[in-house]
Amino acid sequence: MSGVTLKINSSDMAIAKRLLRKLPKKMKGRISKDALTKGTSVYVEKFLKPALDKRDHTLSHLAALGHPYARKHGSIQIHSKNPWVVHRRTGALYNSIRSEIKTSFTGHSVRVYPDLGAAPHIRYVFSGTRNMLPRDPFTGVKKKAKADIEFAVINHIMDEMDKL
Repeated sequence: MSGVTLKINSSDMAIAKRLLRKLPKKMKGRISKDALTKGTSVYVEKFLKPALDKRDHTLSHLAALGHPYARKHGSIQIHSKNPWVVHRRTGALYNSIRSEIKTSFTGHSVRVYPDLGAAPHIRYVFSGTRNMLPRDPFTGVKKKAKADIEFAVINHIMDEMDKL
């Protein structure tokens, strides 16, 4: 199942990684974990949840538009700048967003993913069906949110450095 992983050790976070090197060793772990939590919050609250909460079309309106997510069109015919958005009906996908922090010898990472138990129909949104094109809001939104995530992470690290 789809989801995204955010890491400070990735090339996307080169500045944050350099800032962490300047911190005392015993503080690095806590600060990097807290910084990733801030970045994850920005990703989920500012970008992901709004992409999963589109309410500009009802099912009947989408039908009147000729089913813009239909496979017969070859591409998504609506929201062309953000084709990964999902129209909210029950809110199950919106409410199924989970995140977990993992720690390894290379550092911390946060995985953001949908809970299939809370919304089993999610797999049809991500993989599509024989009639509906697939959409991956997690990856599409991550690309759009990249700068804001990095900004939140760097700001948190710098705020912690100012306290030293």
